[in-house]
Amino acid sequence: MNRDDLLVTIFSATALFGAAETVLRLKDRNTSKARFLRERWNPERPWERFDHMAGWELTPGYKSETVVINRHGFRGTDLSRDAGLRILCLGDSATFGPPGEENPYPRILQAELEKKGKNVEVINAGVGGHTTLNMVHRLKRLMKLRPDIVIVYAGWADMYEADIARYRDLRMHADSYWHSSAQKQVRSHVCALIREAMAGTPSESISLSYTSEEFVPFNFEYNLRRIIALTVAYAARTILVTLPKLLPDDPGTMTAGMVAKCLMPDYMEMGDFDSFLMVYRSYDAIIRTLAEENDLPLLDLERENNHQKRPRTVFFENMFDLTPVGSKTVGKFMAKKLIDAGMIE
Repeated sequence: MNRDDLLVTIFSATALFGAAETVLRLKDRNTSKARFLRERWNPERPWERFDHMAGWELTPGYKSETVVINRHGFRGTDLSRDAGLRILCLGDSATFGPPGEENPYPRILQAELEKKGKNVEVINAGVGGHTTLNMVHRLKRLMKLRPDIVIVYAGWADMYEADIARYRDLRMHADSYWHSSAQKQVRSHVCALIREAMAGTPSESISLSYTSEEFVPFNFEYNLRRIIALTVAYAARTILVTLPKLLPDDPGTMTAGMVAKCLMPDYMEMGDFDSFLMVYRSYDAIIRTLAEENDLPLLDLERENNHQKRPRTVFFENMFDLTPVGSKTVGKFMAKKLIDAGMIE
């Protein structure tokens, strides 16, 4: 084979590979979108849309009487070019916040800091239902905003999503949320297809089964470590947040109002509050341990929650989502702690 023939062969093979890769990626995206519409889309949350990386995101420009999404795809007003300090609040529905644009805690946090004369911009990067797995697959795009501080308030969606009786190992690097949850390590779709064809069946880990007493959420730990590593790589100050909850540490002290608001994970029996607390503590321990291991500031919202004099039902819509009063309390607490710790000058 002469040189020209070799170049033609290489060019043709490259073009064929590229065409096949494009077709497979488009097919994969359409399949993932159909999966999102089937499994995730909720008419009660019309501001959410399919995203091929993170699973779903907020629809830029969406507006209603209770929810406003800016043109950048975050809840709240458009981003500013003049902020002296930028804070990114990463989280799930507790960060996205209750109805009313004045109610999410990132909005309260910004208002409280501005009252103290601080030139800051707080970005609400919360998306309802996002686990740390979703967050990992959107974080590189978020870090392009160059936040100075990243507040990570995550764990509730992980806790409700992960069935401890069928707990799959999702500690893997993949191109998107959908590939991770489908147990596919994907860099090239063509190569992945060839590997699957040679293996006979797609690789998938065997689900593990745990009781609430022995459960360790290693997927949550793995993803939280990845989030910390990425935010630190972008030179952002990373702050972890413990998870405030409706349920008191002693279920025997629960009131009828608390019981009425209890929303248990699907894998638990209604009223099995002891098991809920065991699983909750396993997540709480990971947050505290990683904060200590990485020498990160910890905003202990649960400790503050335990010191509140008003009934817990005032602060929570359900087990974990905040009421407007709860959001206001969290935003004020965060502002005070950030200033007291000298993280905002």
